[in-house]
Amino acid sequence: MKFIAVSKVFCFIRLASILGFPPVCVGSVEVVGDKTSKNIDILMPGVQPEVSDTYLCSATKVDTPFYIIGFQPKAKVGIVHHILLYGCAVSGSAEKVWDCGTMYGGQQLEQAPVCQSGQSIIYAWALGAPEFHLPDGVGLRVGGDSSINWIVLEVHYDNIDSFLPPVNDRDYSGIILMTTETRQPKSAGIYLLGTSGEIAPHSTTYMETACSFDEPIELHPFAFRTHTHDHGKVVSGYRVRNGEWAEIGRKSPQLPQVGASFDDSNIKNLSRSTKQCSTQTPGF
Repeated sequence: MKFIAVSKVFCFIRLASILGFPPVCVGSVEVVGDKTSKNIDILMPGVQPEVSDTYLCSATKVDTPFYIIGFQPKAKVGIVHHILLYGCAVSGSAEKVWDCGTMYGGQQLEQAPVCQSGQSIIYAWALGAPEFHLPDGVGLRVGGDSSINWIVLEVHYDNIDSFLPPVNDRDYSGIILMTTETRQPKSAGIYLLGTSGEIAPHSTTYMETACSFDEPIELHPFAFRTHTHDHGKVVSGYRVRNGEWAEIGRKSPQLPQVGASFDDSNIKNLSRSTKQCSTQTPGF
């Protein structure tokens, strides 16, 4: 009997976009004397994961509407594999902390999804990426009449040695939100493309995904972020319109996974967004 070892691969490109809504006010996120600006901590409450590849979630209720204008990560590379911030209409659990996807069994916590309804990605961090600021006059609205009533922090733990005896450390990883209650002229959002598959050893594989955009608004991408696991080499994104391809961004996912800026390439009706992921595997 002959066995062929394969590796499952997941590739993502996240495009942070400015939605093409008309300006509703004049202003900038750098308003001198803006008394509504403040930082909000979205952090784990001193958890102690017990197995590698633990996924823990913790929710924060949004009582007062505000605009997110920046993200400051608080995590250690090597301990935390990645962090995701989700917006939810309804949180996945009423517990302070719950298991939201641990792969190989874990501690005795409630197992529940990230969100019960209305799930969307707000922000992602990995590989020591620095803090990220939205462009002036751009904000991501949460609470109020938005679809986001809860912000859920998901942390994927890689190395958990420091949380076990005899060290018994506790973890407070998460994201510090830079916010303002001042209404911003433009709204931000995340446009996510992802793909997965299997590749044989000693091979290079290209994976592609695409989707059409036919909404009655115009998007202006201002940053892109790639994500794969160890075998990903390059992830690139394109806008296709009338048969013409325009590259939105290209980056190695093995570099700090921060939103990288680029020249404006608008996406509007009859556009198609396409992503290609190049992967390589060594021998097994």
